[in-house]
Amino acid sequence: MVIYVELSGHCNFKCKFCPHYTNPDDLIKDNMSLDVFTKLINDAAELKPIKVIRFIGTGEPLLNKNFPKMARLAKESGVAEKLELTTNGVLLRKAGILEVTNYLDRIIISIEGLSDQSYFEITGSKVKFSELVSGIEKLYLNRRNCNIYVKIHNNAIKTEADLKLFHQLFGEISDQLFVENLVNLWPETVTNLGLDTGFRFGGVAKPQRVCTQIFKSMMVNANGEVVPCCVDFKRINIIGNIMHGSLSEIWNGHFMHQIRLKHLSGGGGEMRPCNSCEYYYSDPDNIDDHADSIFSRLSSVRVPATHLES
Repeated sequence: MVIYVELSGHCNFKCKFCPHYTNPDDLIKDNMSLDVFTKLINDAAELKPIKVIRFIGTGEPLLNKNFPKMARLAKESGVAEKLELTTNGVLLRKAGILEVTNYLDRIIISIEGLSDQSYFEITGSKVKFSELVSGIEKLYLNRRNCNIYVKIHNNAIKTEADLKLFHQLFGEISDQLFVENLVNLWPETVTNLGLDTGFRFGGVAKPQRVCTQIFKSMMVNANGEVVPCCVDFKRINIIGNIMHGSLSEIWNGHFMHQIRLKHLSGGGGEMRPCNSCEYYYSDPDNIDDHADSIFSRLSSVRVPATHLES
């Protein structure tokens, strides 16, 4: 299981491939409180073993001033095998951020360009690129056992010279590098900037009948609302709120059960936002060949509606 946690719905960027640029009115922008996060971690103990808790969302997690405390709490709880952060990296220079390498297993840094100008063109924000690079270098040199993963989108890598520069800048200050293809990641909106490059991680995308995300992950938003998938940024399918019930109750509840049955029976394409989602095409897991047998087993299980759903 992977639990995605949105620590902040705010962002210091408005990237042209992100809902902060394409659909700002559809976003709820708030920061997760320590009370909500503590409840989340306590609830997560009921769902062990959790493979990963990933701090991510439509916003920038480091805009939550309590992030170091939250990372420490999550680490000391021992509820997850791994803790990961996805960030745009600009705030890594803030005081106190380096300490999070004591608690995190991986930090994924999204690079949006290779110069001040290219950053402004994509993010709409003025970024001193040299300071961003030096901040990542400082993080890398103080990373302890934390893996530093630097990725960039293919709109920023237009030539072999761009690719060479990317490797020159970050090859010695990261543990992993990756060029990721822009795709229409967010349902009901076009976010690939006109680049029809197929599979997000290379190769050819293969449509799947059944989304496997709903069997292994869920997204807890900053206000405690839970959706079954991290790309449901409009929160079309709210399956519960951790301030009104436990994570276990939500994960094993009636709403999630019905969504799973819908996908297994071939009806996932009839519901929003799944009918316009390409996210699970990039998932290495594929249970299409087993959908009928899984449906047969799950459909015989009666999952009563909780007080949250009745």
